[in-house]
Amino acid sequence: SFLAKERQAGSSSFLTDYDKGHLRIVEAVANNANASSQVLNYIANQEMKRRQRQQSANNNDTSSFSILEAVAKHKNTSPSTLHSLSTYEYENHNITSLIARNPNTSKQTLSTILELQRHRQQYESSSCVHVLSGIATNPNSSKQDLLTLSTHPDAYVRSAVARNIHTPTCILLQLANRRDGDGTD
Repeated sequence: SFLAKERQAGSSSFLTDYDKGHLRIVEAVANNANASSQVLNYIANQEMKRRQRQQSANNNDTSSFSILEAVAKHKNTSPSTLHSLSTYEYENHNITSLIARNPNTSKQTLSTILELQRHRQQYESSSCVHVLSGIATNPNSSKQDLLTLSTHPDAYVRSAVARNIHTPTCILLQLANRRDGDGTD
């Protein structure tokens, strides 16, 4: 693979020299439809390490969000990489939303994201609703998570549950019978 050749050649500049031009190259690699899960995992790990160093130095650089977003939504990103990405605290909720929407995200990771979102003080905020609707539409969401989301106060989240092909009939009936504003099923 390309990474193996780079390592054999002794070049570490492929993913460690983070100048602005290089960030564009890494982003292009992360957006490449043929990027392997190994390459995407490497990019994600390097970006998370870089962001941790920046946070330690109180540098709030947001330039790598587009790289992490590309990895989070990529069709070849492995479930383990998506789980690792989901455990990192982002100022940018779009990354978490993309993880929630990725069909490679495991049921366990989706449940973990849901629990983290439920414990936030802004459970009904637009950024949280965006993440929750991603979980609701993901075909790997558990029936329990779909049930939890089917009672969310935001109609956008509930409609996402209704669109999930794995939503049980009993939940679909509850959603169909609920009238917005009265809180009843």
